[in-house]
Amino acid sequence: MKPQKPRPAGSAHDAFVRLLQEIAIAEGRDKEAGAEIAADFLGCSKSLIYRASDPDQREDIGFRRVAQLAGHFGAETMAVYFARLAGGDFVPGHAHAEEDTLGALTADAAKKFGDTLHDLVGAIEDGRISQAERRKIMPGLFDLQHVLGHLIRKFCYPENVSRSEAAATPP
Repeated sequence: MKPQKPRPAGSAHDAFVRLLQEIAIAEGRDKEAGAEIAADFLGCSKSLIYRASDPDQREDIGFRRVAQLAGHFGAETMAVYFARLAGGDFVPGHAHAEEDTLGALTADAAKKFGDTLHDLVGAIEDGRISQAERRKIMPGLFDLQHVLGHLIRKFCYPENVSRSEAAATPP
């Protein structure tokens, strides 16, 4: 979906438009098809979806429906949006295979931490970080974040706990 009116960056309307685009891409379609796909899935009119994405309209499709869309299509957009609202970052859960052991994840996290810390210490030796150093180090930091996130999920929610049970049980 390509919005006709600008949505304030980081707004709920902006996130909803990005969700529709992510849905279309997940379905192998052009980004413009997200509203149609969402309307078909939810059993509502495409015009309702368009109105819900318009910051000048009072129409809303509701949290439950947005959650259904995100869950069914595996869209991460809303998780990113809510994580940022809470002052955090979303770490996707697909960094490693589910069969990875705690030992393998711990070893991977330790190696990535050591490599990334080595690069970071080298970069700050002169008291500043250049853009080239930043571009080199950032992927390692994000990779480390993903590995640690998966390690935390694996440790806090053992394999015998289903995903839905884990979500309902605080660590």
